[in-house]
Amino acid sequence: KYDETLSPPAWQPFERQAEAPLREHADLLNLTHDAMFVRDMESAIKYWNRGAEEMYGWTAEEALGQSARELLKTVPSVPLEQIEAQVRPTGRWEGELVHHRRDGTPVVVASRLALQRDAQGEPVAILATNTDITERRQAEEARQDIEEQWRAAFEANPTMYFIIDAAGAILSVNPVGAEQLGWRVGQLIGQPVLDVFHEADRAFVQGNADQAFRQPGRVMRWKARKIRKDG
Repeated sequence: KYDETLSPPAWQPFERQAEAPLREHADLLNLTHDAMFVRDMESAIKYWNRGAEEMYGWTAEEALGQSARELLKTVPSVPLEQIEAQVRPTGRWEGELVHHRRDGTPVVVASRLALQRDAQGEPVAILATNTDITERRQAEEARQDIEEQWRAAFEANPTMYFIIDAAGAILSVNPVGAEQLGWRVGQLIGQPVLDVFHEADRAFVQGNADQAFRQPGRVMRWKARKIRKDG
């Protein structure tokens, strides 16, 4: 507030002094690579940082006043109503969302929402901080696909497959392998793998296993006798 009877040179410095912290905060938010924007409780965008411009493709001038949901075509991991229901009482929410860039390409973000209240405690705005995790999510999905394909091949393969740890304990065995030896899969997990080999071959097997662990990635081939549950 200022006295309107004062001449402009007398009150303008106070106005500039009040605006300075706001500019400093905006400058700091523009330094982050995260996309940050503020929207009101009706989803209208009130602030849009440089990170948001770079991630989504709209300038601040183009984004301000737009509905964040409609502009970004938000696809939530849970219903938006559920997110709003959590933000209002707790003041925050974290989770994954799918947004869309200006060119229509999707971007997966780790989103953090923080609620702002007025002096009376009423919610007035939400600060959204979004980190692009698209490449990480794609890598995880590719890894899961590979694991599922490998698991399917492992389970259905007619060859006997055992996976053991460095101590020689059985970590996994495919159903065919367990069945051929007269066991169920669950009965073999955790047991010493040497127990399924003919006693006379166990020292030989142990030596080859030790050599395999000393040379990761090397394919080794050798012959040994296994023994069925019935002997």
